[in-house]
Amino acid sequence: MDATFDSRIKNEELVLEFYLYETNASKLEGIISRIERVIDASGHKRQLLSVSYVQENPTVLNDAALTRSALRTLQQSNGVGPVRPAYGQAPFFNDDFAYFQQKIPGVYFFLGGSNAEKGLIAMNHAPDFQVDEESIRVGVSSFSSLILARLGTPDRAERD
Repeated sequence: MDATFDSRIKNEELVLEFYLYETNASKLEGIISRIERVIDASGHKRQLLSVSYVQENPTVLNDAALTRSALRTLQQSNGVGPVRPAYGQAPFFNDDFAYFQQKIPGVYFFLGGSNAEKGLIAMNHAPDFQVDEESIRVGVSSFSSLILARLGTPDRAERD
């Protein structure tokens, strides 16, 4: 749950509004009853009128086998920089890729575009967004390696 939440009085009732993130799909179905149990355990059960949600956003969930394969490929590729796995959900983040993953297993990547030495900050949707164009070369090299591996084609370094 976010550390901050919105509280207001509506029709003489206290309304609490917050974002709750869950990345374990098996826990999503029982999430409202879990919240109600927490409220019950806090001693406020009698004051609780209801728990509901307004929207559910799909979460990007990488396929475990494809992720392992992609990491191996990237770590063995020439010209690809460091690859660091990240776990969990990025707060305030969701992407249409989650809908694709509901149909076809996939792997979502974050490709950094900032360069502190050059004063370039690649923060998406920020008014001063700038990207280090070197990241484009890294991205093309990285994803080309993944495509070639998936096609069963040796990359250029292996052919030379």
